Amino acid sequence: MDAMNDPINPPPTKKERDEYKKKQQERIGKYVVGGTDLGGNTISKIYSRGDEYVIYEVANLPPHESMLVFIDSIIEEDDSKIDRYHASKEHFDEFISHCYKYNCSSIYKKRAATVMSATILGKNDINKNNFAAINRDIKNDYENTMLGRNLYQSGAITLALIFIILALITYLARDSNFIKANHFIPVVLYAASFASIGGFISVSLKIKSLHTDRELKKKTYFFYGAERILLSMMAGVLVYFMLKGNIIFGFMNNSSDISFSIYVICALSGFSETLIPNTLRNLETKSEI
Repeated sequence: MDAMNDPINPPPTKKERDEYKKKQQERIGKYVVGGTDLGGNTISKIYSRGDEYVIYEVANLPPHESMLVFIDSIIEEDDSKIDRYHASKEHFDEFISHCYKYNCSSIYKKRAATVMSATILGKNDINKNNFAAINRDIKNDYENTMLGRNLYQSGAITLALIFIILALITYLARDSNFIKANHFIPVVLYAASFASIGGFISVSLKIKSLHTDRELKKKTYFFYGAERILLSMMAGVLVYFMLKGNIIFGFMNNSSDISFSIYVICALSGFSETLIPNTLRNLETKSEI
């Protein structure tokens, strides 16, 4: 029997509907960034909202549980939006799983919120997986990111190994007439090699924070990695001559070209991207004084 014609449960009066709508608007209105939801969770981000729903993220739950949907119909007995949400929840949960597994960015959550909004409003076919394209993009983005990072690291280790091998060959041939006649060749190679080791360690530690560009050719990251090591080696060589010239850390200087304390500083200069700029800035400040 329809509720409109049910004598036991008569339909709500206009006053009751107005009162319910007012309370409903108050409940929806409380869902703002920095506020709390009905579960007491702090709202950190709102991806989509309408008059009867809010799709948001909370700060105090694990990542795979942090994206939530709140539905509060203007008409109390209208369950159509909740029904549509539950009909697509399986696919929405699959998206959440993909997002957690591949550590997706917030742009994908925004896209998923747009899809869920359309589903709640009845604009999408609930029998279809409307999140399939997003899941596919998340996986492709992750694979592209990992490929870019691997190529970046490969470029770094390749150039570092080349100079380390050259330095070892030069050291083994240190008694040859050519090396003796070109005194600065082994010095530069040793400094560059130690700096490249520091640079590669830095690359390895920071590789997870490397962001990739979809439109950029993947082989470019190989050259970016090599460029990072090249800059490290230039910094190492510069530090070596600054040490030998008593410009910095003069107390470490000695007459020998093979001083491991100096080469350790070269490695540190390759590791730190700010050591040389900070040193030069300090020297400039002292010269002005």
